Amino acid sequence: KSLIFLLMGVLAMSLLLAACRQSTATATQGVLLSGTPIAETVTPTRISPTTTPTRVKATPTPTRDVLAEAGEVLSGFSIEKSRMDSPDGRCNWQRLTANPTTEEAMQKYGGMWFKYVTMQCYLEEQGEVEWGLVKAWEEMGLGYALPAFLGWSADGKFAYVEEAIIPDGCQPLGGFQRNVQEVELETGKVRPIPIEASGGITLSPDTLKIAFYDLQRGEVGVYDLTAGVEQRGRIEIPAGTEYWYAGDFTWSPDSLSVLFVVQYEDACFPTGASLRRYEVQTNEVSRLLERSDEPALRIVEWSEGNRARVRIGEEEWWVEVETGELVEP
Repeated sequence: KSLIFLLMGVLAMSLLLAACRQSTATATQGVLLSGTPIAETVTPTRISPTTTPTRVKATPTPTRDVLAEAGEVLSGFSIEKSRMDSPDGRCNWQRLTANPTTEEAMQKYGGMWFKYVTMQCYLEEQGEVEWGLVKAWEEMGLGYALPAFLGWSADGKFAYVEEAIIPDGCQPLGGFQRNVQEVELETGKVRPIPIEASGGITLSPDTLKIAFYDLQRGEVGVYDLTAGVEQRGRIEIPAGTEYWYAGDFTWSPDSLSVLFVVQYEDACFPTGASLRRYEVQTNEVSRLLERSDEPALRIVEWSEGNRARVRIGEEEWWVEVETGELVEP
């Protein structure tokens, strides 16, 4: 009987030790003695060599029509677009204006209108480029300044732009302009042209000179774009004339003379007109025609050196630019 109790004791002790070992192993699994978790061992995965990308020829992207995109965004606005292409077809000047037409748009944008002007060119080294010239919101008032295109230089290197002053009422003959600028087409660089208090601005056929008039000083002027100098001649106005305006500036084919019309009194109801000629070399202004009975005097063209075509009322005539004599066409 003692032997049986001894064997049972040994068996119980063995079971107790086995249970203790199992409990101890379970409690310490995955933990170091310091209490720091054991990082799981990861077997490295073999990575195949990176494939060299194949060079794909770029597909030409269609030219972005920024004016069309702006027109879609500006809903509730009246959109007007203008475009002028260079003679060689390499560049174009584009203008977009947007005026609110709904009450919602008026309130949303505070009664303001939008103007956006770009110059797009295709350059041999750079491809297609776009220069932003004007991007602005302005308050609507009794008058406003509208970006306008003046002309391209004969050598294809420059474009000339300006702002036309649009009054609230009758537009005077020749209008008024400001901010005349020269845009370098290769770089987009803008250079201001120092012409102030001007109207009737016109680029000469050789694109080297700009004609204009100064209402406040009563003068006609020519600005030389190459030399950067300005010259002026006095415009004599009939005594007793309170208001007058000049316009229809028309250059001679050789860019040495300019014809223009002076209109008297109110812009809405002029009382008469005069045809004048300005000589660049002598800096003199001469009077060719004076019509106090007919304010509707306009210059049609000056395509011949010694005479130009004018319209008086409903009739057209040739006028001798040296004497002012009228000749039937």
